[in-house]
Amino acid sequence: MNRTKGMRKRIVLHVDETMYIKGHGFRPVFVTEGEAGYNENGTWPYEGKVGQTLPWFFGHTIEQARELVRKHNERLGVTPEEAALIVAQSMTGGSRR
Repeated sequence: MNRTKGMRKRIVLHVDETMYIKGHGFRPVFVTEGEAGYNENGTWPYEGKVGQTLPWFFGHTIEQARELVRKHNERLGVTPEEAALIVAQSMTGGSRR
């Protein structure tokens, strides 16, 4: 879907097998439409210090984590296909317009 100038960029969650934190589960990342890379959620390692935020963890299996990410993105109105496109574009340096 092409976004017109002035519209808000969509932010989706993404998770893959490399994002597992032993004893906690999978820590998804935020991916912003049209921007390269991603932003981590929370502070890791979390030590409860001022300025740190506790990360979200989504399940102890990749299947659980992917399902929770899918549900989160769909609540934001983003289909799995749209989320996959946003993530893929972020890996190639952002939107190609």
